[in-house]
Amino acid sequence: MPEFLLGLDVGTTSARALVFDPAGKVTGAAQIPLTNANPFPGLVEQDATSLWECVRSTIARALDTAGLRPDDLASIGVTTQRSSIVIWERADIEPVAPVVVWSDLRGVGRAAELKSDGHPVMAVAAAAKLEAVVDAVPDGRSRAERGDLAWGTVDSYLVSRLSGGALHVTDYSSAWSSGYL
Repeated sequence: MPEFLLGLDVGTTSARALVFDPAGKVTGAAQIPLTNANPFPGLVEQDATSLWECVRSTIARALDTAGLRPDDLASIGVTTQRSSIVIWERADIEPVAPVVVWSDLRGVGRAAELKSDGHPVMAVAAAAKLEAVVDAVPDGRSRAERGDLAWGTVDSYLVSRLSGGALHVTDYSSAWSSGYL
């Protein structure tokens, strides 16, 4: 029966993984840097495919240093950069846009509109940026309305990838910081 735990922390600048034995001792670790792009002033993005590959490599390295295989893991805990958003094809979990990082400012105008309507949303929240990101995807709105696209915070995307698309979930703290609670 699997007994080891893996903690995965995917921040703005790196992905880190720690493997813990049943006594809570760290038996494996890895960290790989992530790259941010600034296509225009105020915009901050990460390549979603590169992020996923970085996470896969980080997990593999941590397991390798622990001398373990994925089947040895009882569970994986995931924490990520909150309010960053990813949009992907629901059918194959392939991203259709870059990760829009939490510090990206493309939501400033929309946040002001929402605030004037009585919805206190910060400009860095996913709720202020999602429409702009969907609109930048070819046929994004119609694809989203048909249910062809999924979106979520980085943890949602990673859990979807790790589960082969079986799960599309987040936790309360990520949902809250996205501006949708």
